Amino acid sequence: MSKLDERIKQYDIPEIPYLPLHKDVLVFRMPDDEKTRGGLYVPRTNAEPKSYGILVAAGLGALDVMYANLIETGDVVWFGTYEGEEKTVSSEVGAPGRKLLQMKIEGIRGSVDAVDRAKGFDIVRNEKGEHEYQEKPKKRKAA
Repeated sequence: MSKLDERIKQYDIPEIPYLPLHKDVLVFRMPDDEKTRGGLYVPRTNAEPKSYGILVAAGLGALDVMYANLIETGDVVWFGTYEGEEKTVSSEVGAPGRKLLQMKIEGIRGSVDAVDRAKGFDIVRNEKGEHEYQEKPKKRKAA
């Protein structure tokens, strides 16, 4: 089971209604807290939208940017609080809609999961003088 499939089950992420084009991505924004840490209920009108979520789908142009930055679908990603456009998706008629956020890949500020992934890479300069990730060589075990 992939990381995305695990997170779809864990957070009850709605079915992806379409595949985004070009540099667009779909992100499931984490739901608002209904209670504060002290146990007070927060009215939905005053709830601050979360600025992180699960990356669920990406267009072909976004895949190049994701690859270069060690980001994969299923990652927990951070973005601007009011980034993108919310799309309400409902699987059943009359059921409350779940929201997916459509945004450009440039709107993603970082990936929590890429932190662990980056430990296996070094940052080097390529022939063009640009920085990129290069996988660290595997250590051979002594025989």
